[in-house]
Amino acid sequence: MAETLRRCGLRSNSPTVEVTNWVLQELGQPKHAFEQDKLNNEIIVRRGKAGEKLVLLDESEVDLDEEVLAICDSEGPVAIAGIMGGLDTGVTGETKDILFESAYFNPAPIMGKARAYGMHTDASHRFERGVDPRGQELAVERATQLLVEIAGGEPGPLLLAEEEASVPRNQPVRLRPERLNLVIGCDIPRDATEAILERLGMDVTWNEDHWIVTAPSARFDIEIEEDLIEEVARIYGYDVIPEAPVSGELAAGNSSGHRVSLVRVREALCSAGYQEAINYSFVDRNQLESVHHNDQVLPLANPLSSDMDVMRTTLLPGLLTSLARNIRRQQPRVRLFETGVAFLQGDVMDEVGRLAGIATGEAMPEQWGEPARAMDFFDIKGDIERLYAMKGDTGRPVFESASDMPWMHPGASARIKLDGEAVGWCGEVHPTVLKAFEIKKSVFAFELDLENLLQREVPFTKNISRFPSVRRDLALLLANDTSYARVRECIIAVAGPYLEKVTVFDVYEGDNLKEGYKSLAIGLIFNNVSSTLKDEDVDPVIETIVSELEQHLGAQLRG
Repeated sequence: MAETLRRCGLRSNSPTVEVTNWVLQELGQPKHAFEQDKLNNEIIVRRGKAGEKLVLLDESEVDLDEEVLAICDSEGPVAIAGIMGGLDTGVTGETKDILFESAYFNPAPIMGKARAYGMHTDASHRFERGVDPRGQELAVERATQLLVEIAGGEPGPLLLAEEEASVPRNQPVRLRPERLNLVIGCDIPRDATEAILERLGMDVTWNEDHWIVTAPSARFDIEIEEDLIEEVARIYGYDVIPEAPVSGELAAGNSSGHRVSLVRVREALCSAGYQEAINYSFVDRNQLESVHHNDQVLPLANPLSSDMDVMRTTLLPGLLTSLARNIRRQQPRVRLFETGVAFLQGDVMDEVGRLAGIATGEAMPEQWGEPARAMDFFDIKGDIERLYAMKGDTGRPVFESASDMPWMHPGASARIKLDGEAVGWCGEVHPTVLKAFEIKKSVFAFELDLENLLQREVPFTKNISRFPSVRRDLALLLANDTSYARVRECIIAVAGPYLEKVTVFDVYEGDNLKEGYKSLAIGLIFNNVSSTLKDEDVDPVIETIVSELEQHLGAQLRG
């Protein structure tokens, strides 16, 4: 027995430990042995209480809480259910009376608890994945038999505590011959199928045109028809199943033109120097709090680790983590983007598609043709505008300065709006956020509503004018806090149908201007598809535009 267990990777400590390990390998049922003389009266299974402590067999001390299932006697906890027993009631070389405990625990209350205490045991591994809900009595009897054979002694009575209504039962599963043959890819005789299932301990009944199969309690993994098909194929033999060429018909794509392809979005970002990143949907709560997106987070009941305990409400923490990893590996210029789902917890949990990007380093790769320049807000703003340009005429976002985003630098960030609706944000990440990720460089980021970005109006053709266009330039004196977006909005509102394009080609701030003011040079291009525009057509429009700018924005026309 000791040699067999050694080959299984289990070292031998004592006959009692050998027996419990043997039964675990033989029947798949974890067990625990208590020294009966160290137990006080009855055995109780209950939730832990705040403030309770327990020293485990590995001599580590843990704090219990209401989320932990504990095995207790009349004085307190003696073991963590399904994980590890306590040191004070453990079996030693002097133990004469032994109490074997064998139980079935639902995987849900056990899952993740061992990881929360920084441990991994054979018992927790088994219970987290499920054990036979009716195999406990057999496991106790088998352990008792082995221990009596090895160490002698007399078996005591078997005490069984069972709540029949709570014991899971395998439900009958329908298996259709035609479905079986279709999935496997060959015709398996009816009698062969029945023989395979019966040898696996399953109850098989033929009902007109299908089988009704009930798996034994140990096969709690049999839940649907495909589970049975898998078992039949496994026993029948994969090498016996004939090979068949894969064939199929590809249906022609049917694009309505109402959506921008996500592939195009990814290609556009890659052409701008970005690389796609894929991060986990769950993140560290502390990192999420540093980004100030923690208003209503969705915690995980059984996190994989302590640094993956909540669902993300933004894609920014994952991208910052990836960026920090690249910087530590001496990458001075990094551009990353990610498409994924943010989980927003309100009255109900909502999954919202997001597109996020992050960038740091020089604006252009190192080269001789252009001087080195650190990237700024307008670089990442240009990347966003190129994305929205794929929406056509409807994709003209407005960038508004925002002070309600504490994770962004207040002087270099903006809220992105489209048709008056907020669709994202962009700008420089706040230094306090970067400090939490151990990043010491300036970082620019953006996050957009993916669904809004992908929606567009159906493109349509229009006539190209055969007549020359007319351009008029305006030099406007404006307050420094007046954005170009507001200027453009005012111009478009009153310019009429002949206005083809509005562009800004110069921004000047100098000593010869009033303090707090700037000069903005605007180019206006007019065109008509049916005739050549004359001065008498354009001049009234220019006068109207200037008047509108003076009235609403306080603009002054410079000579």
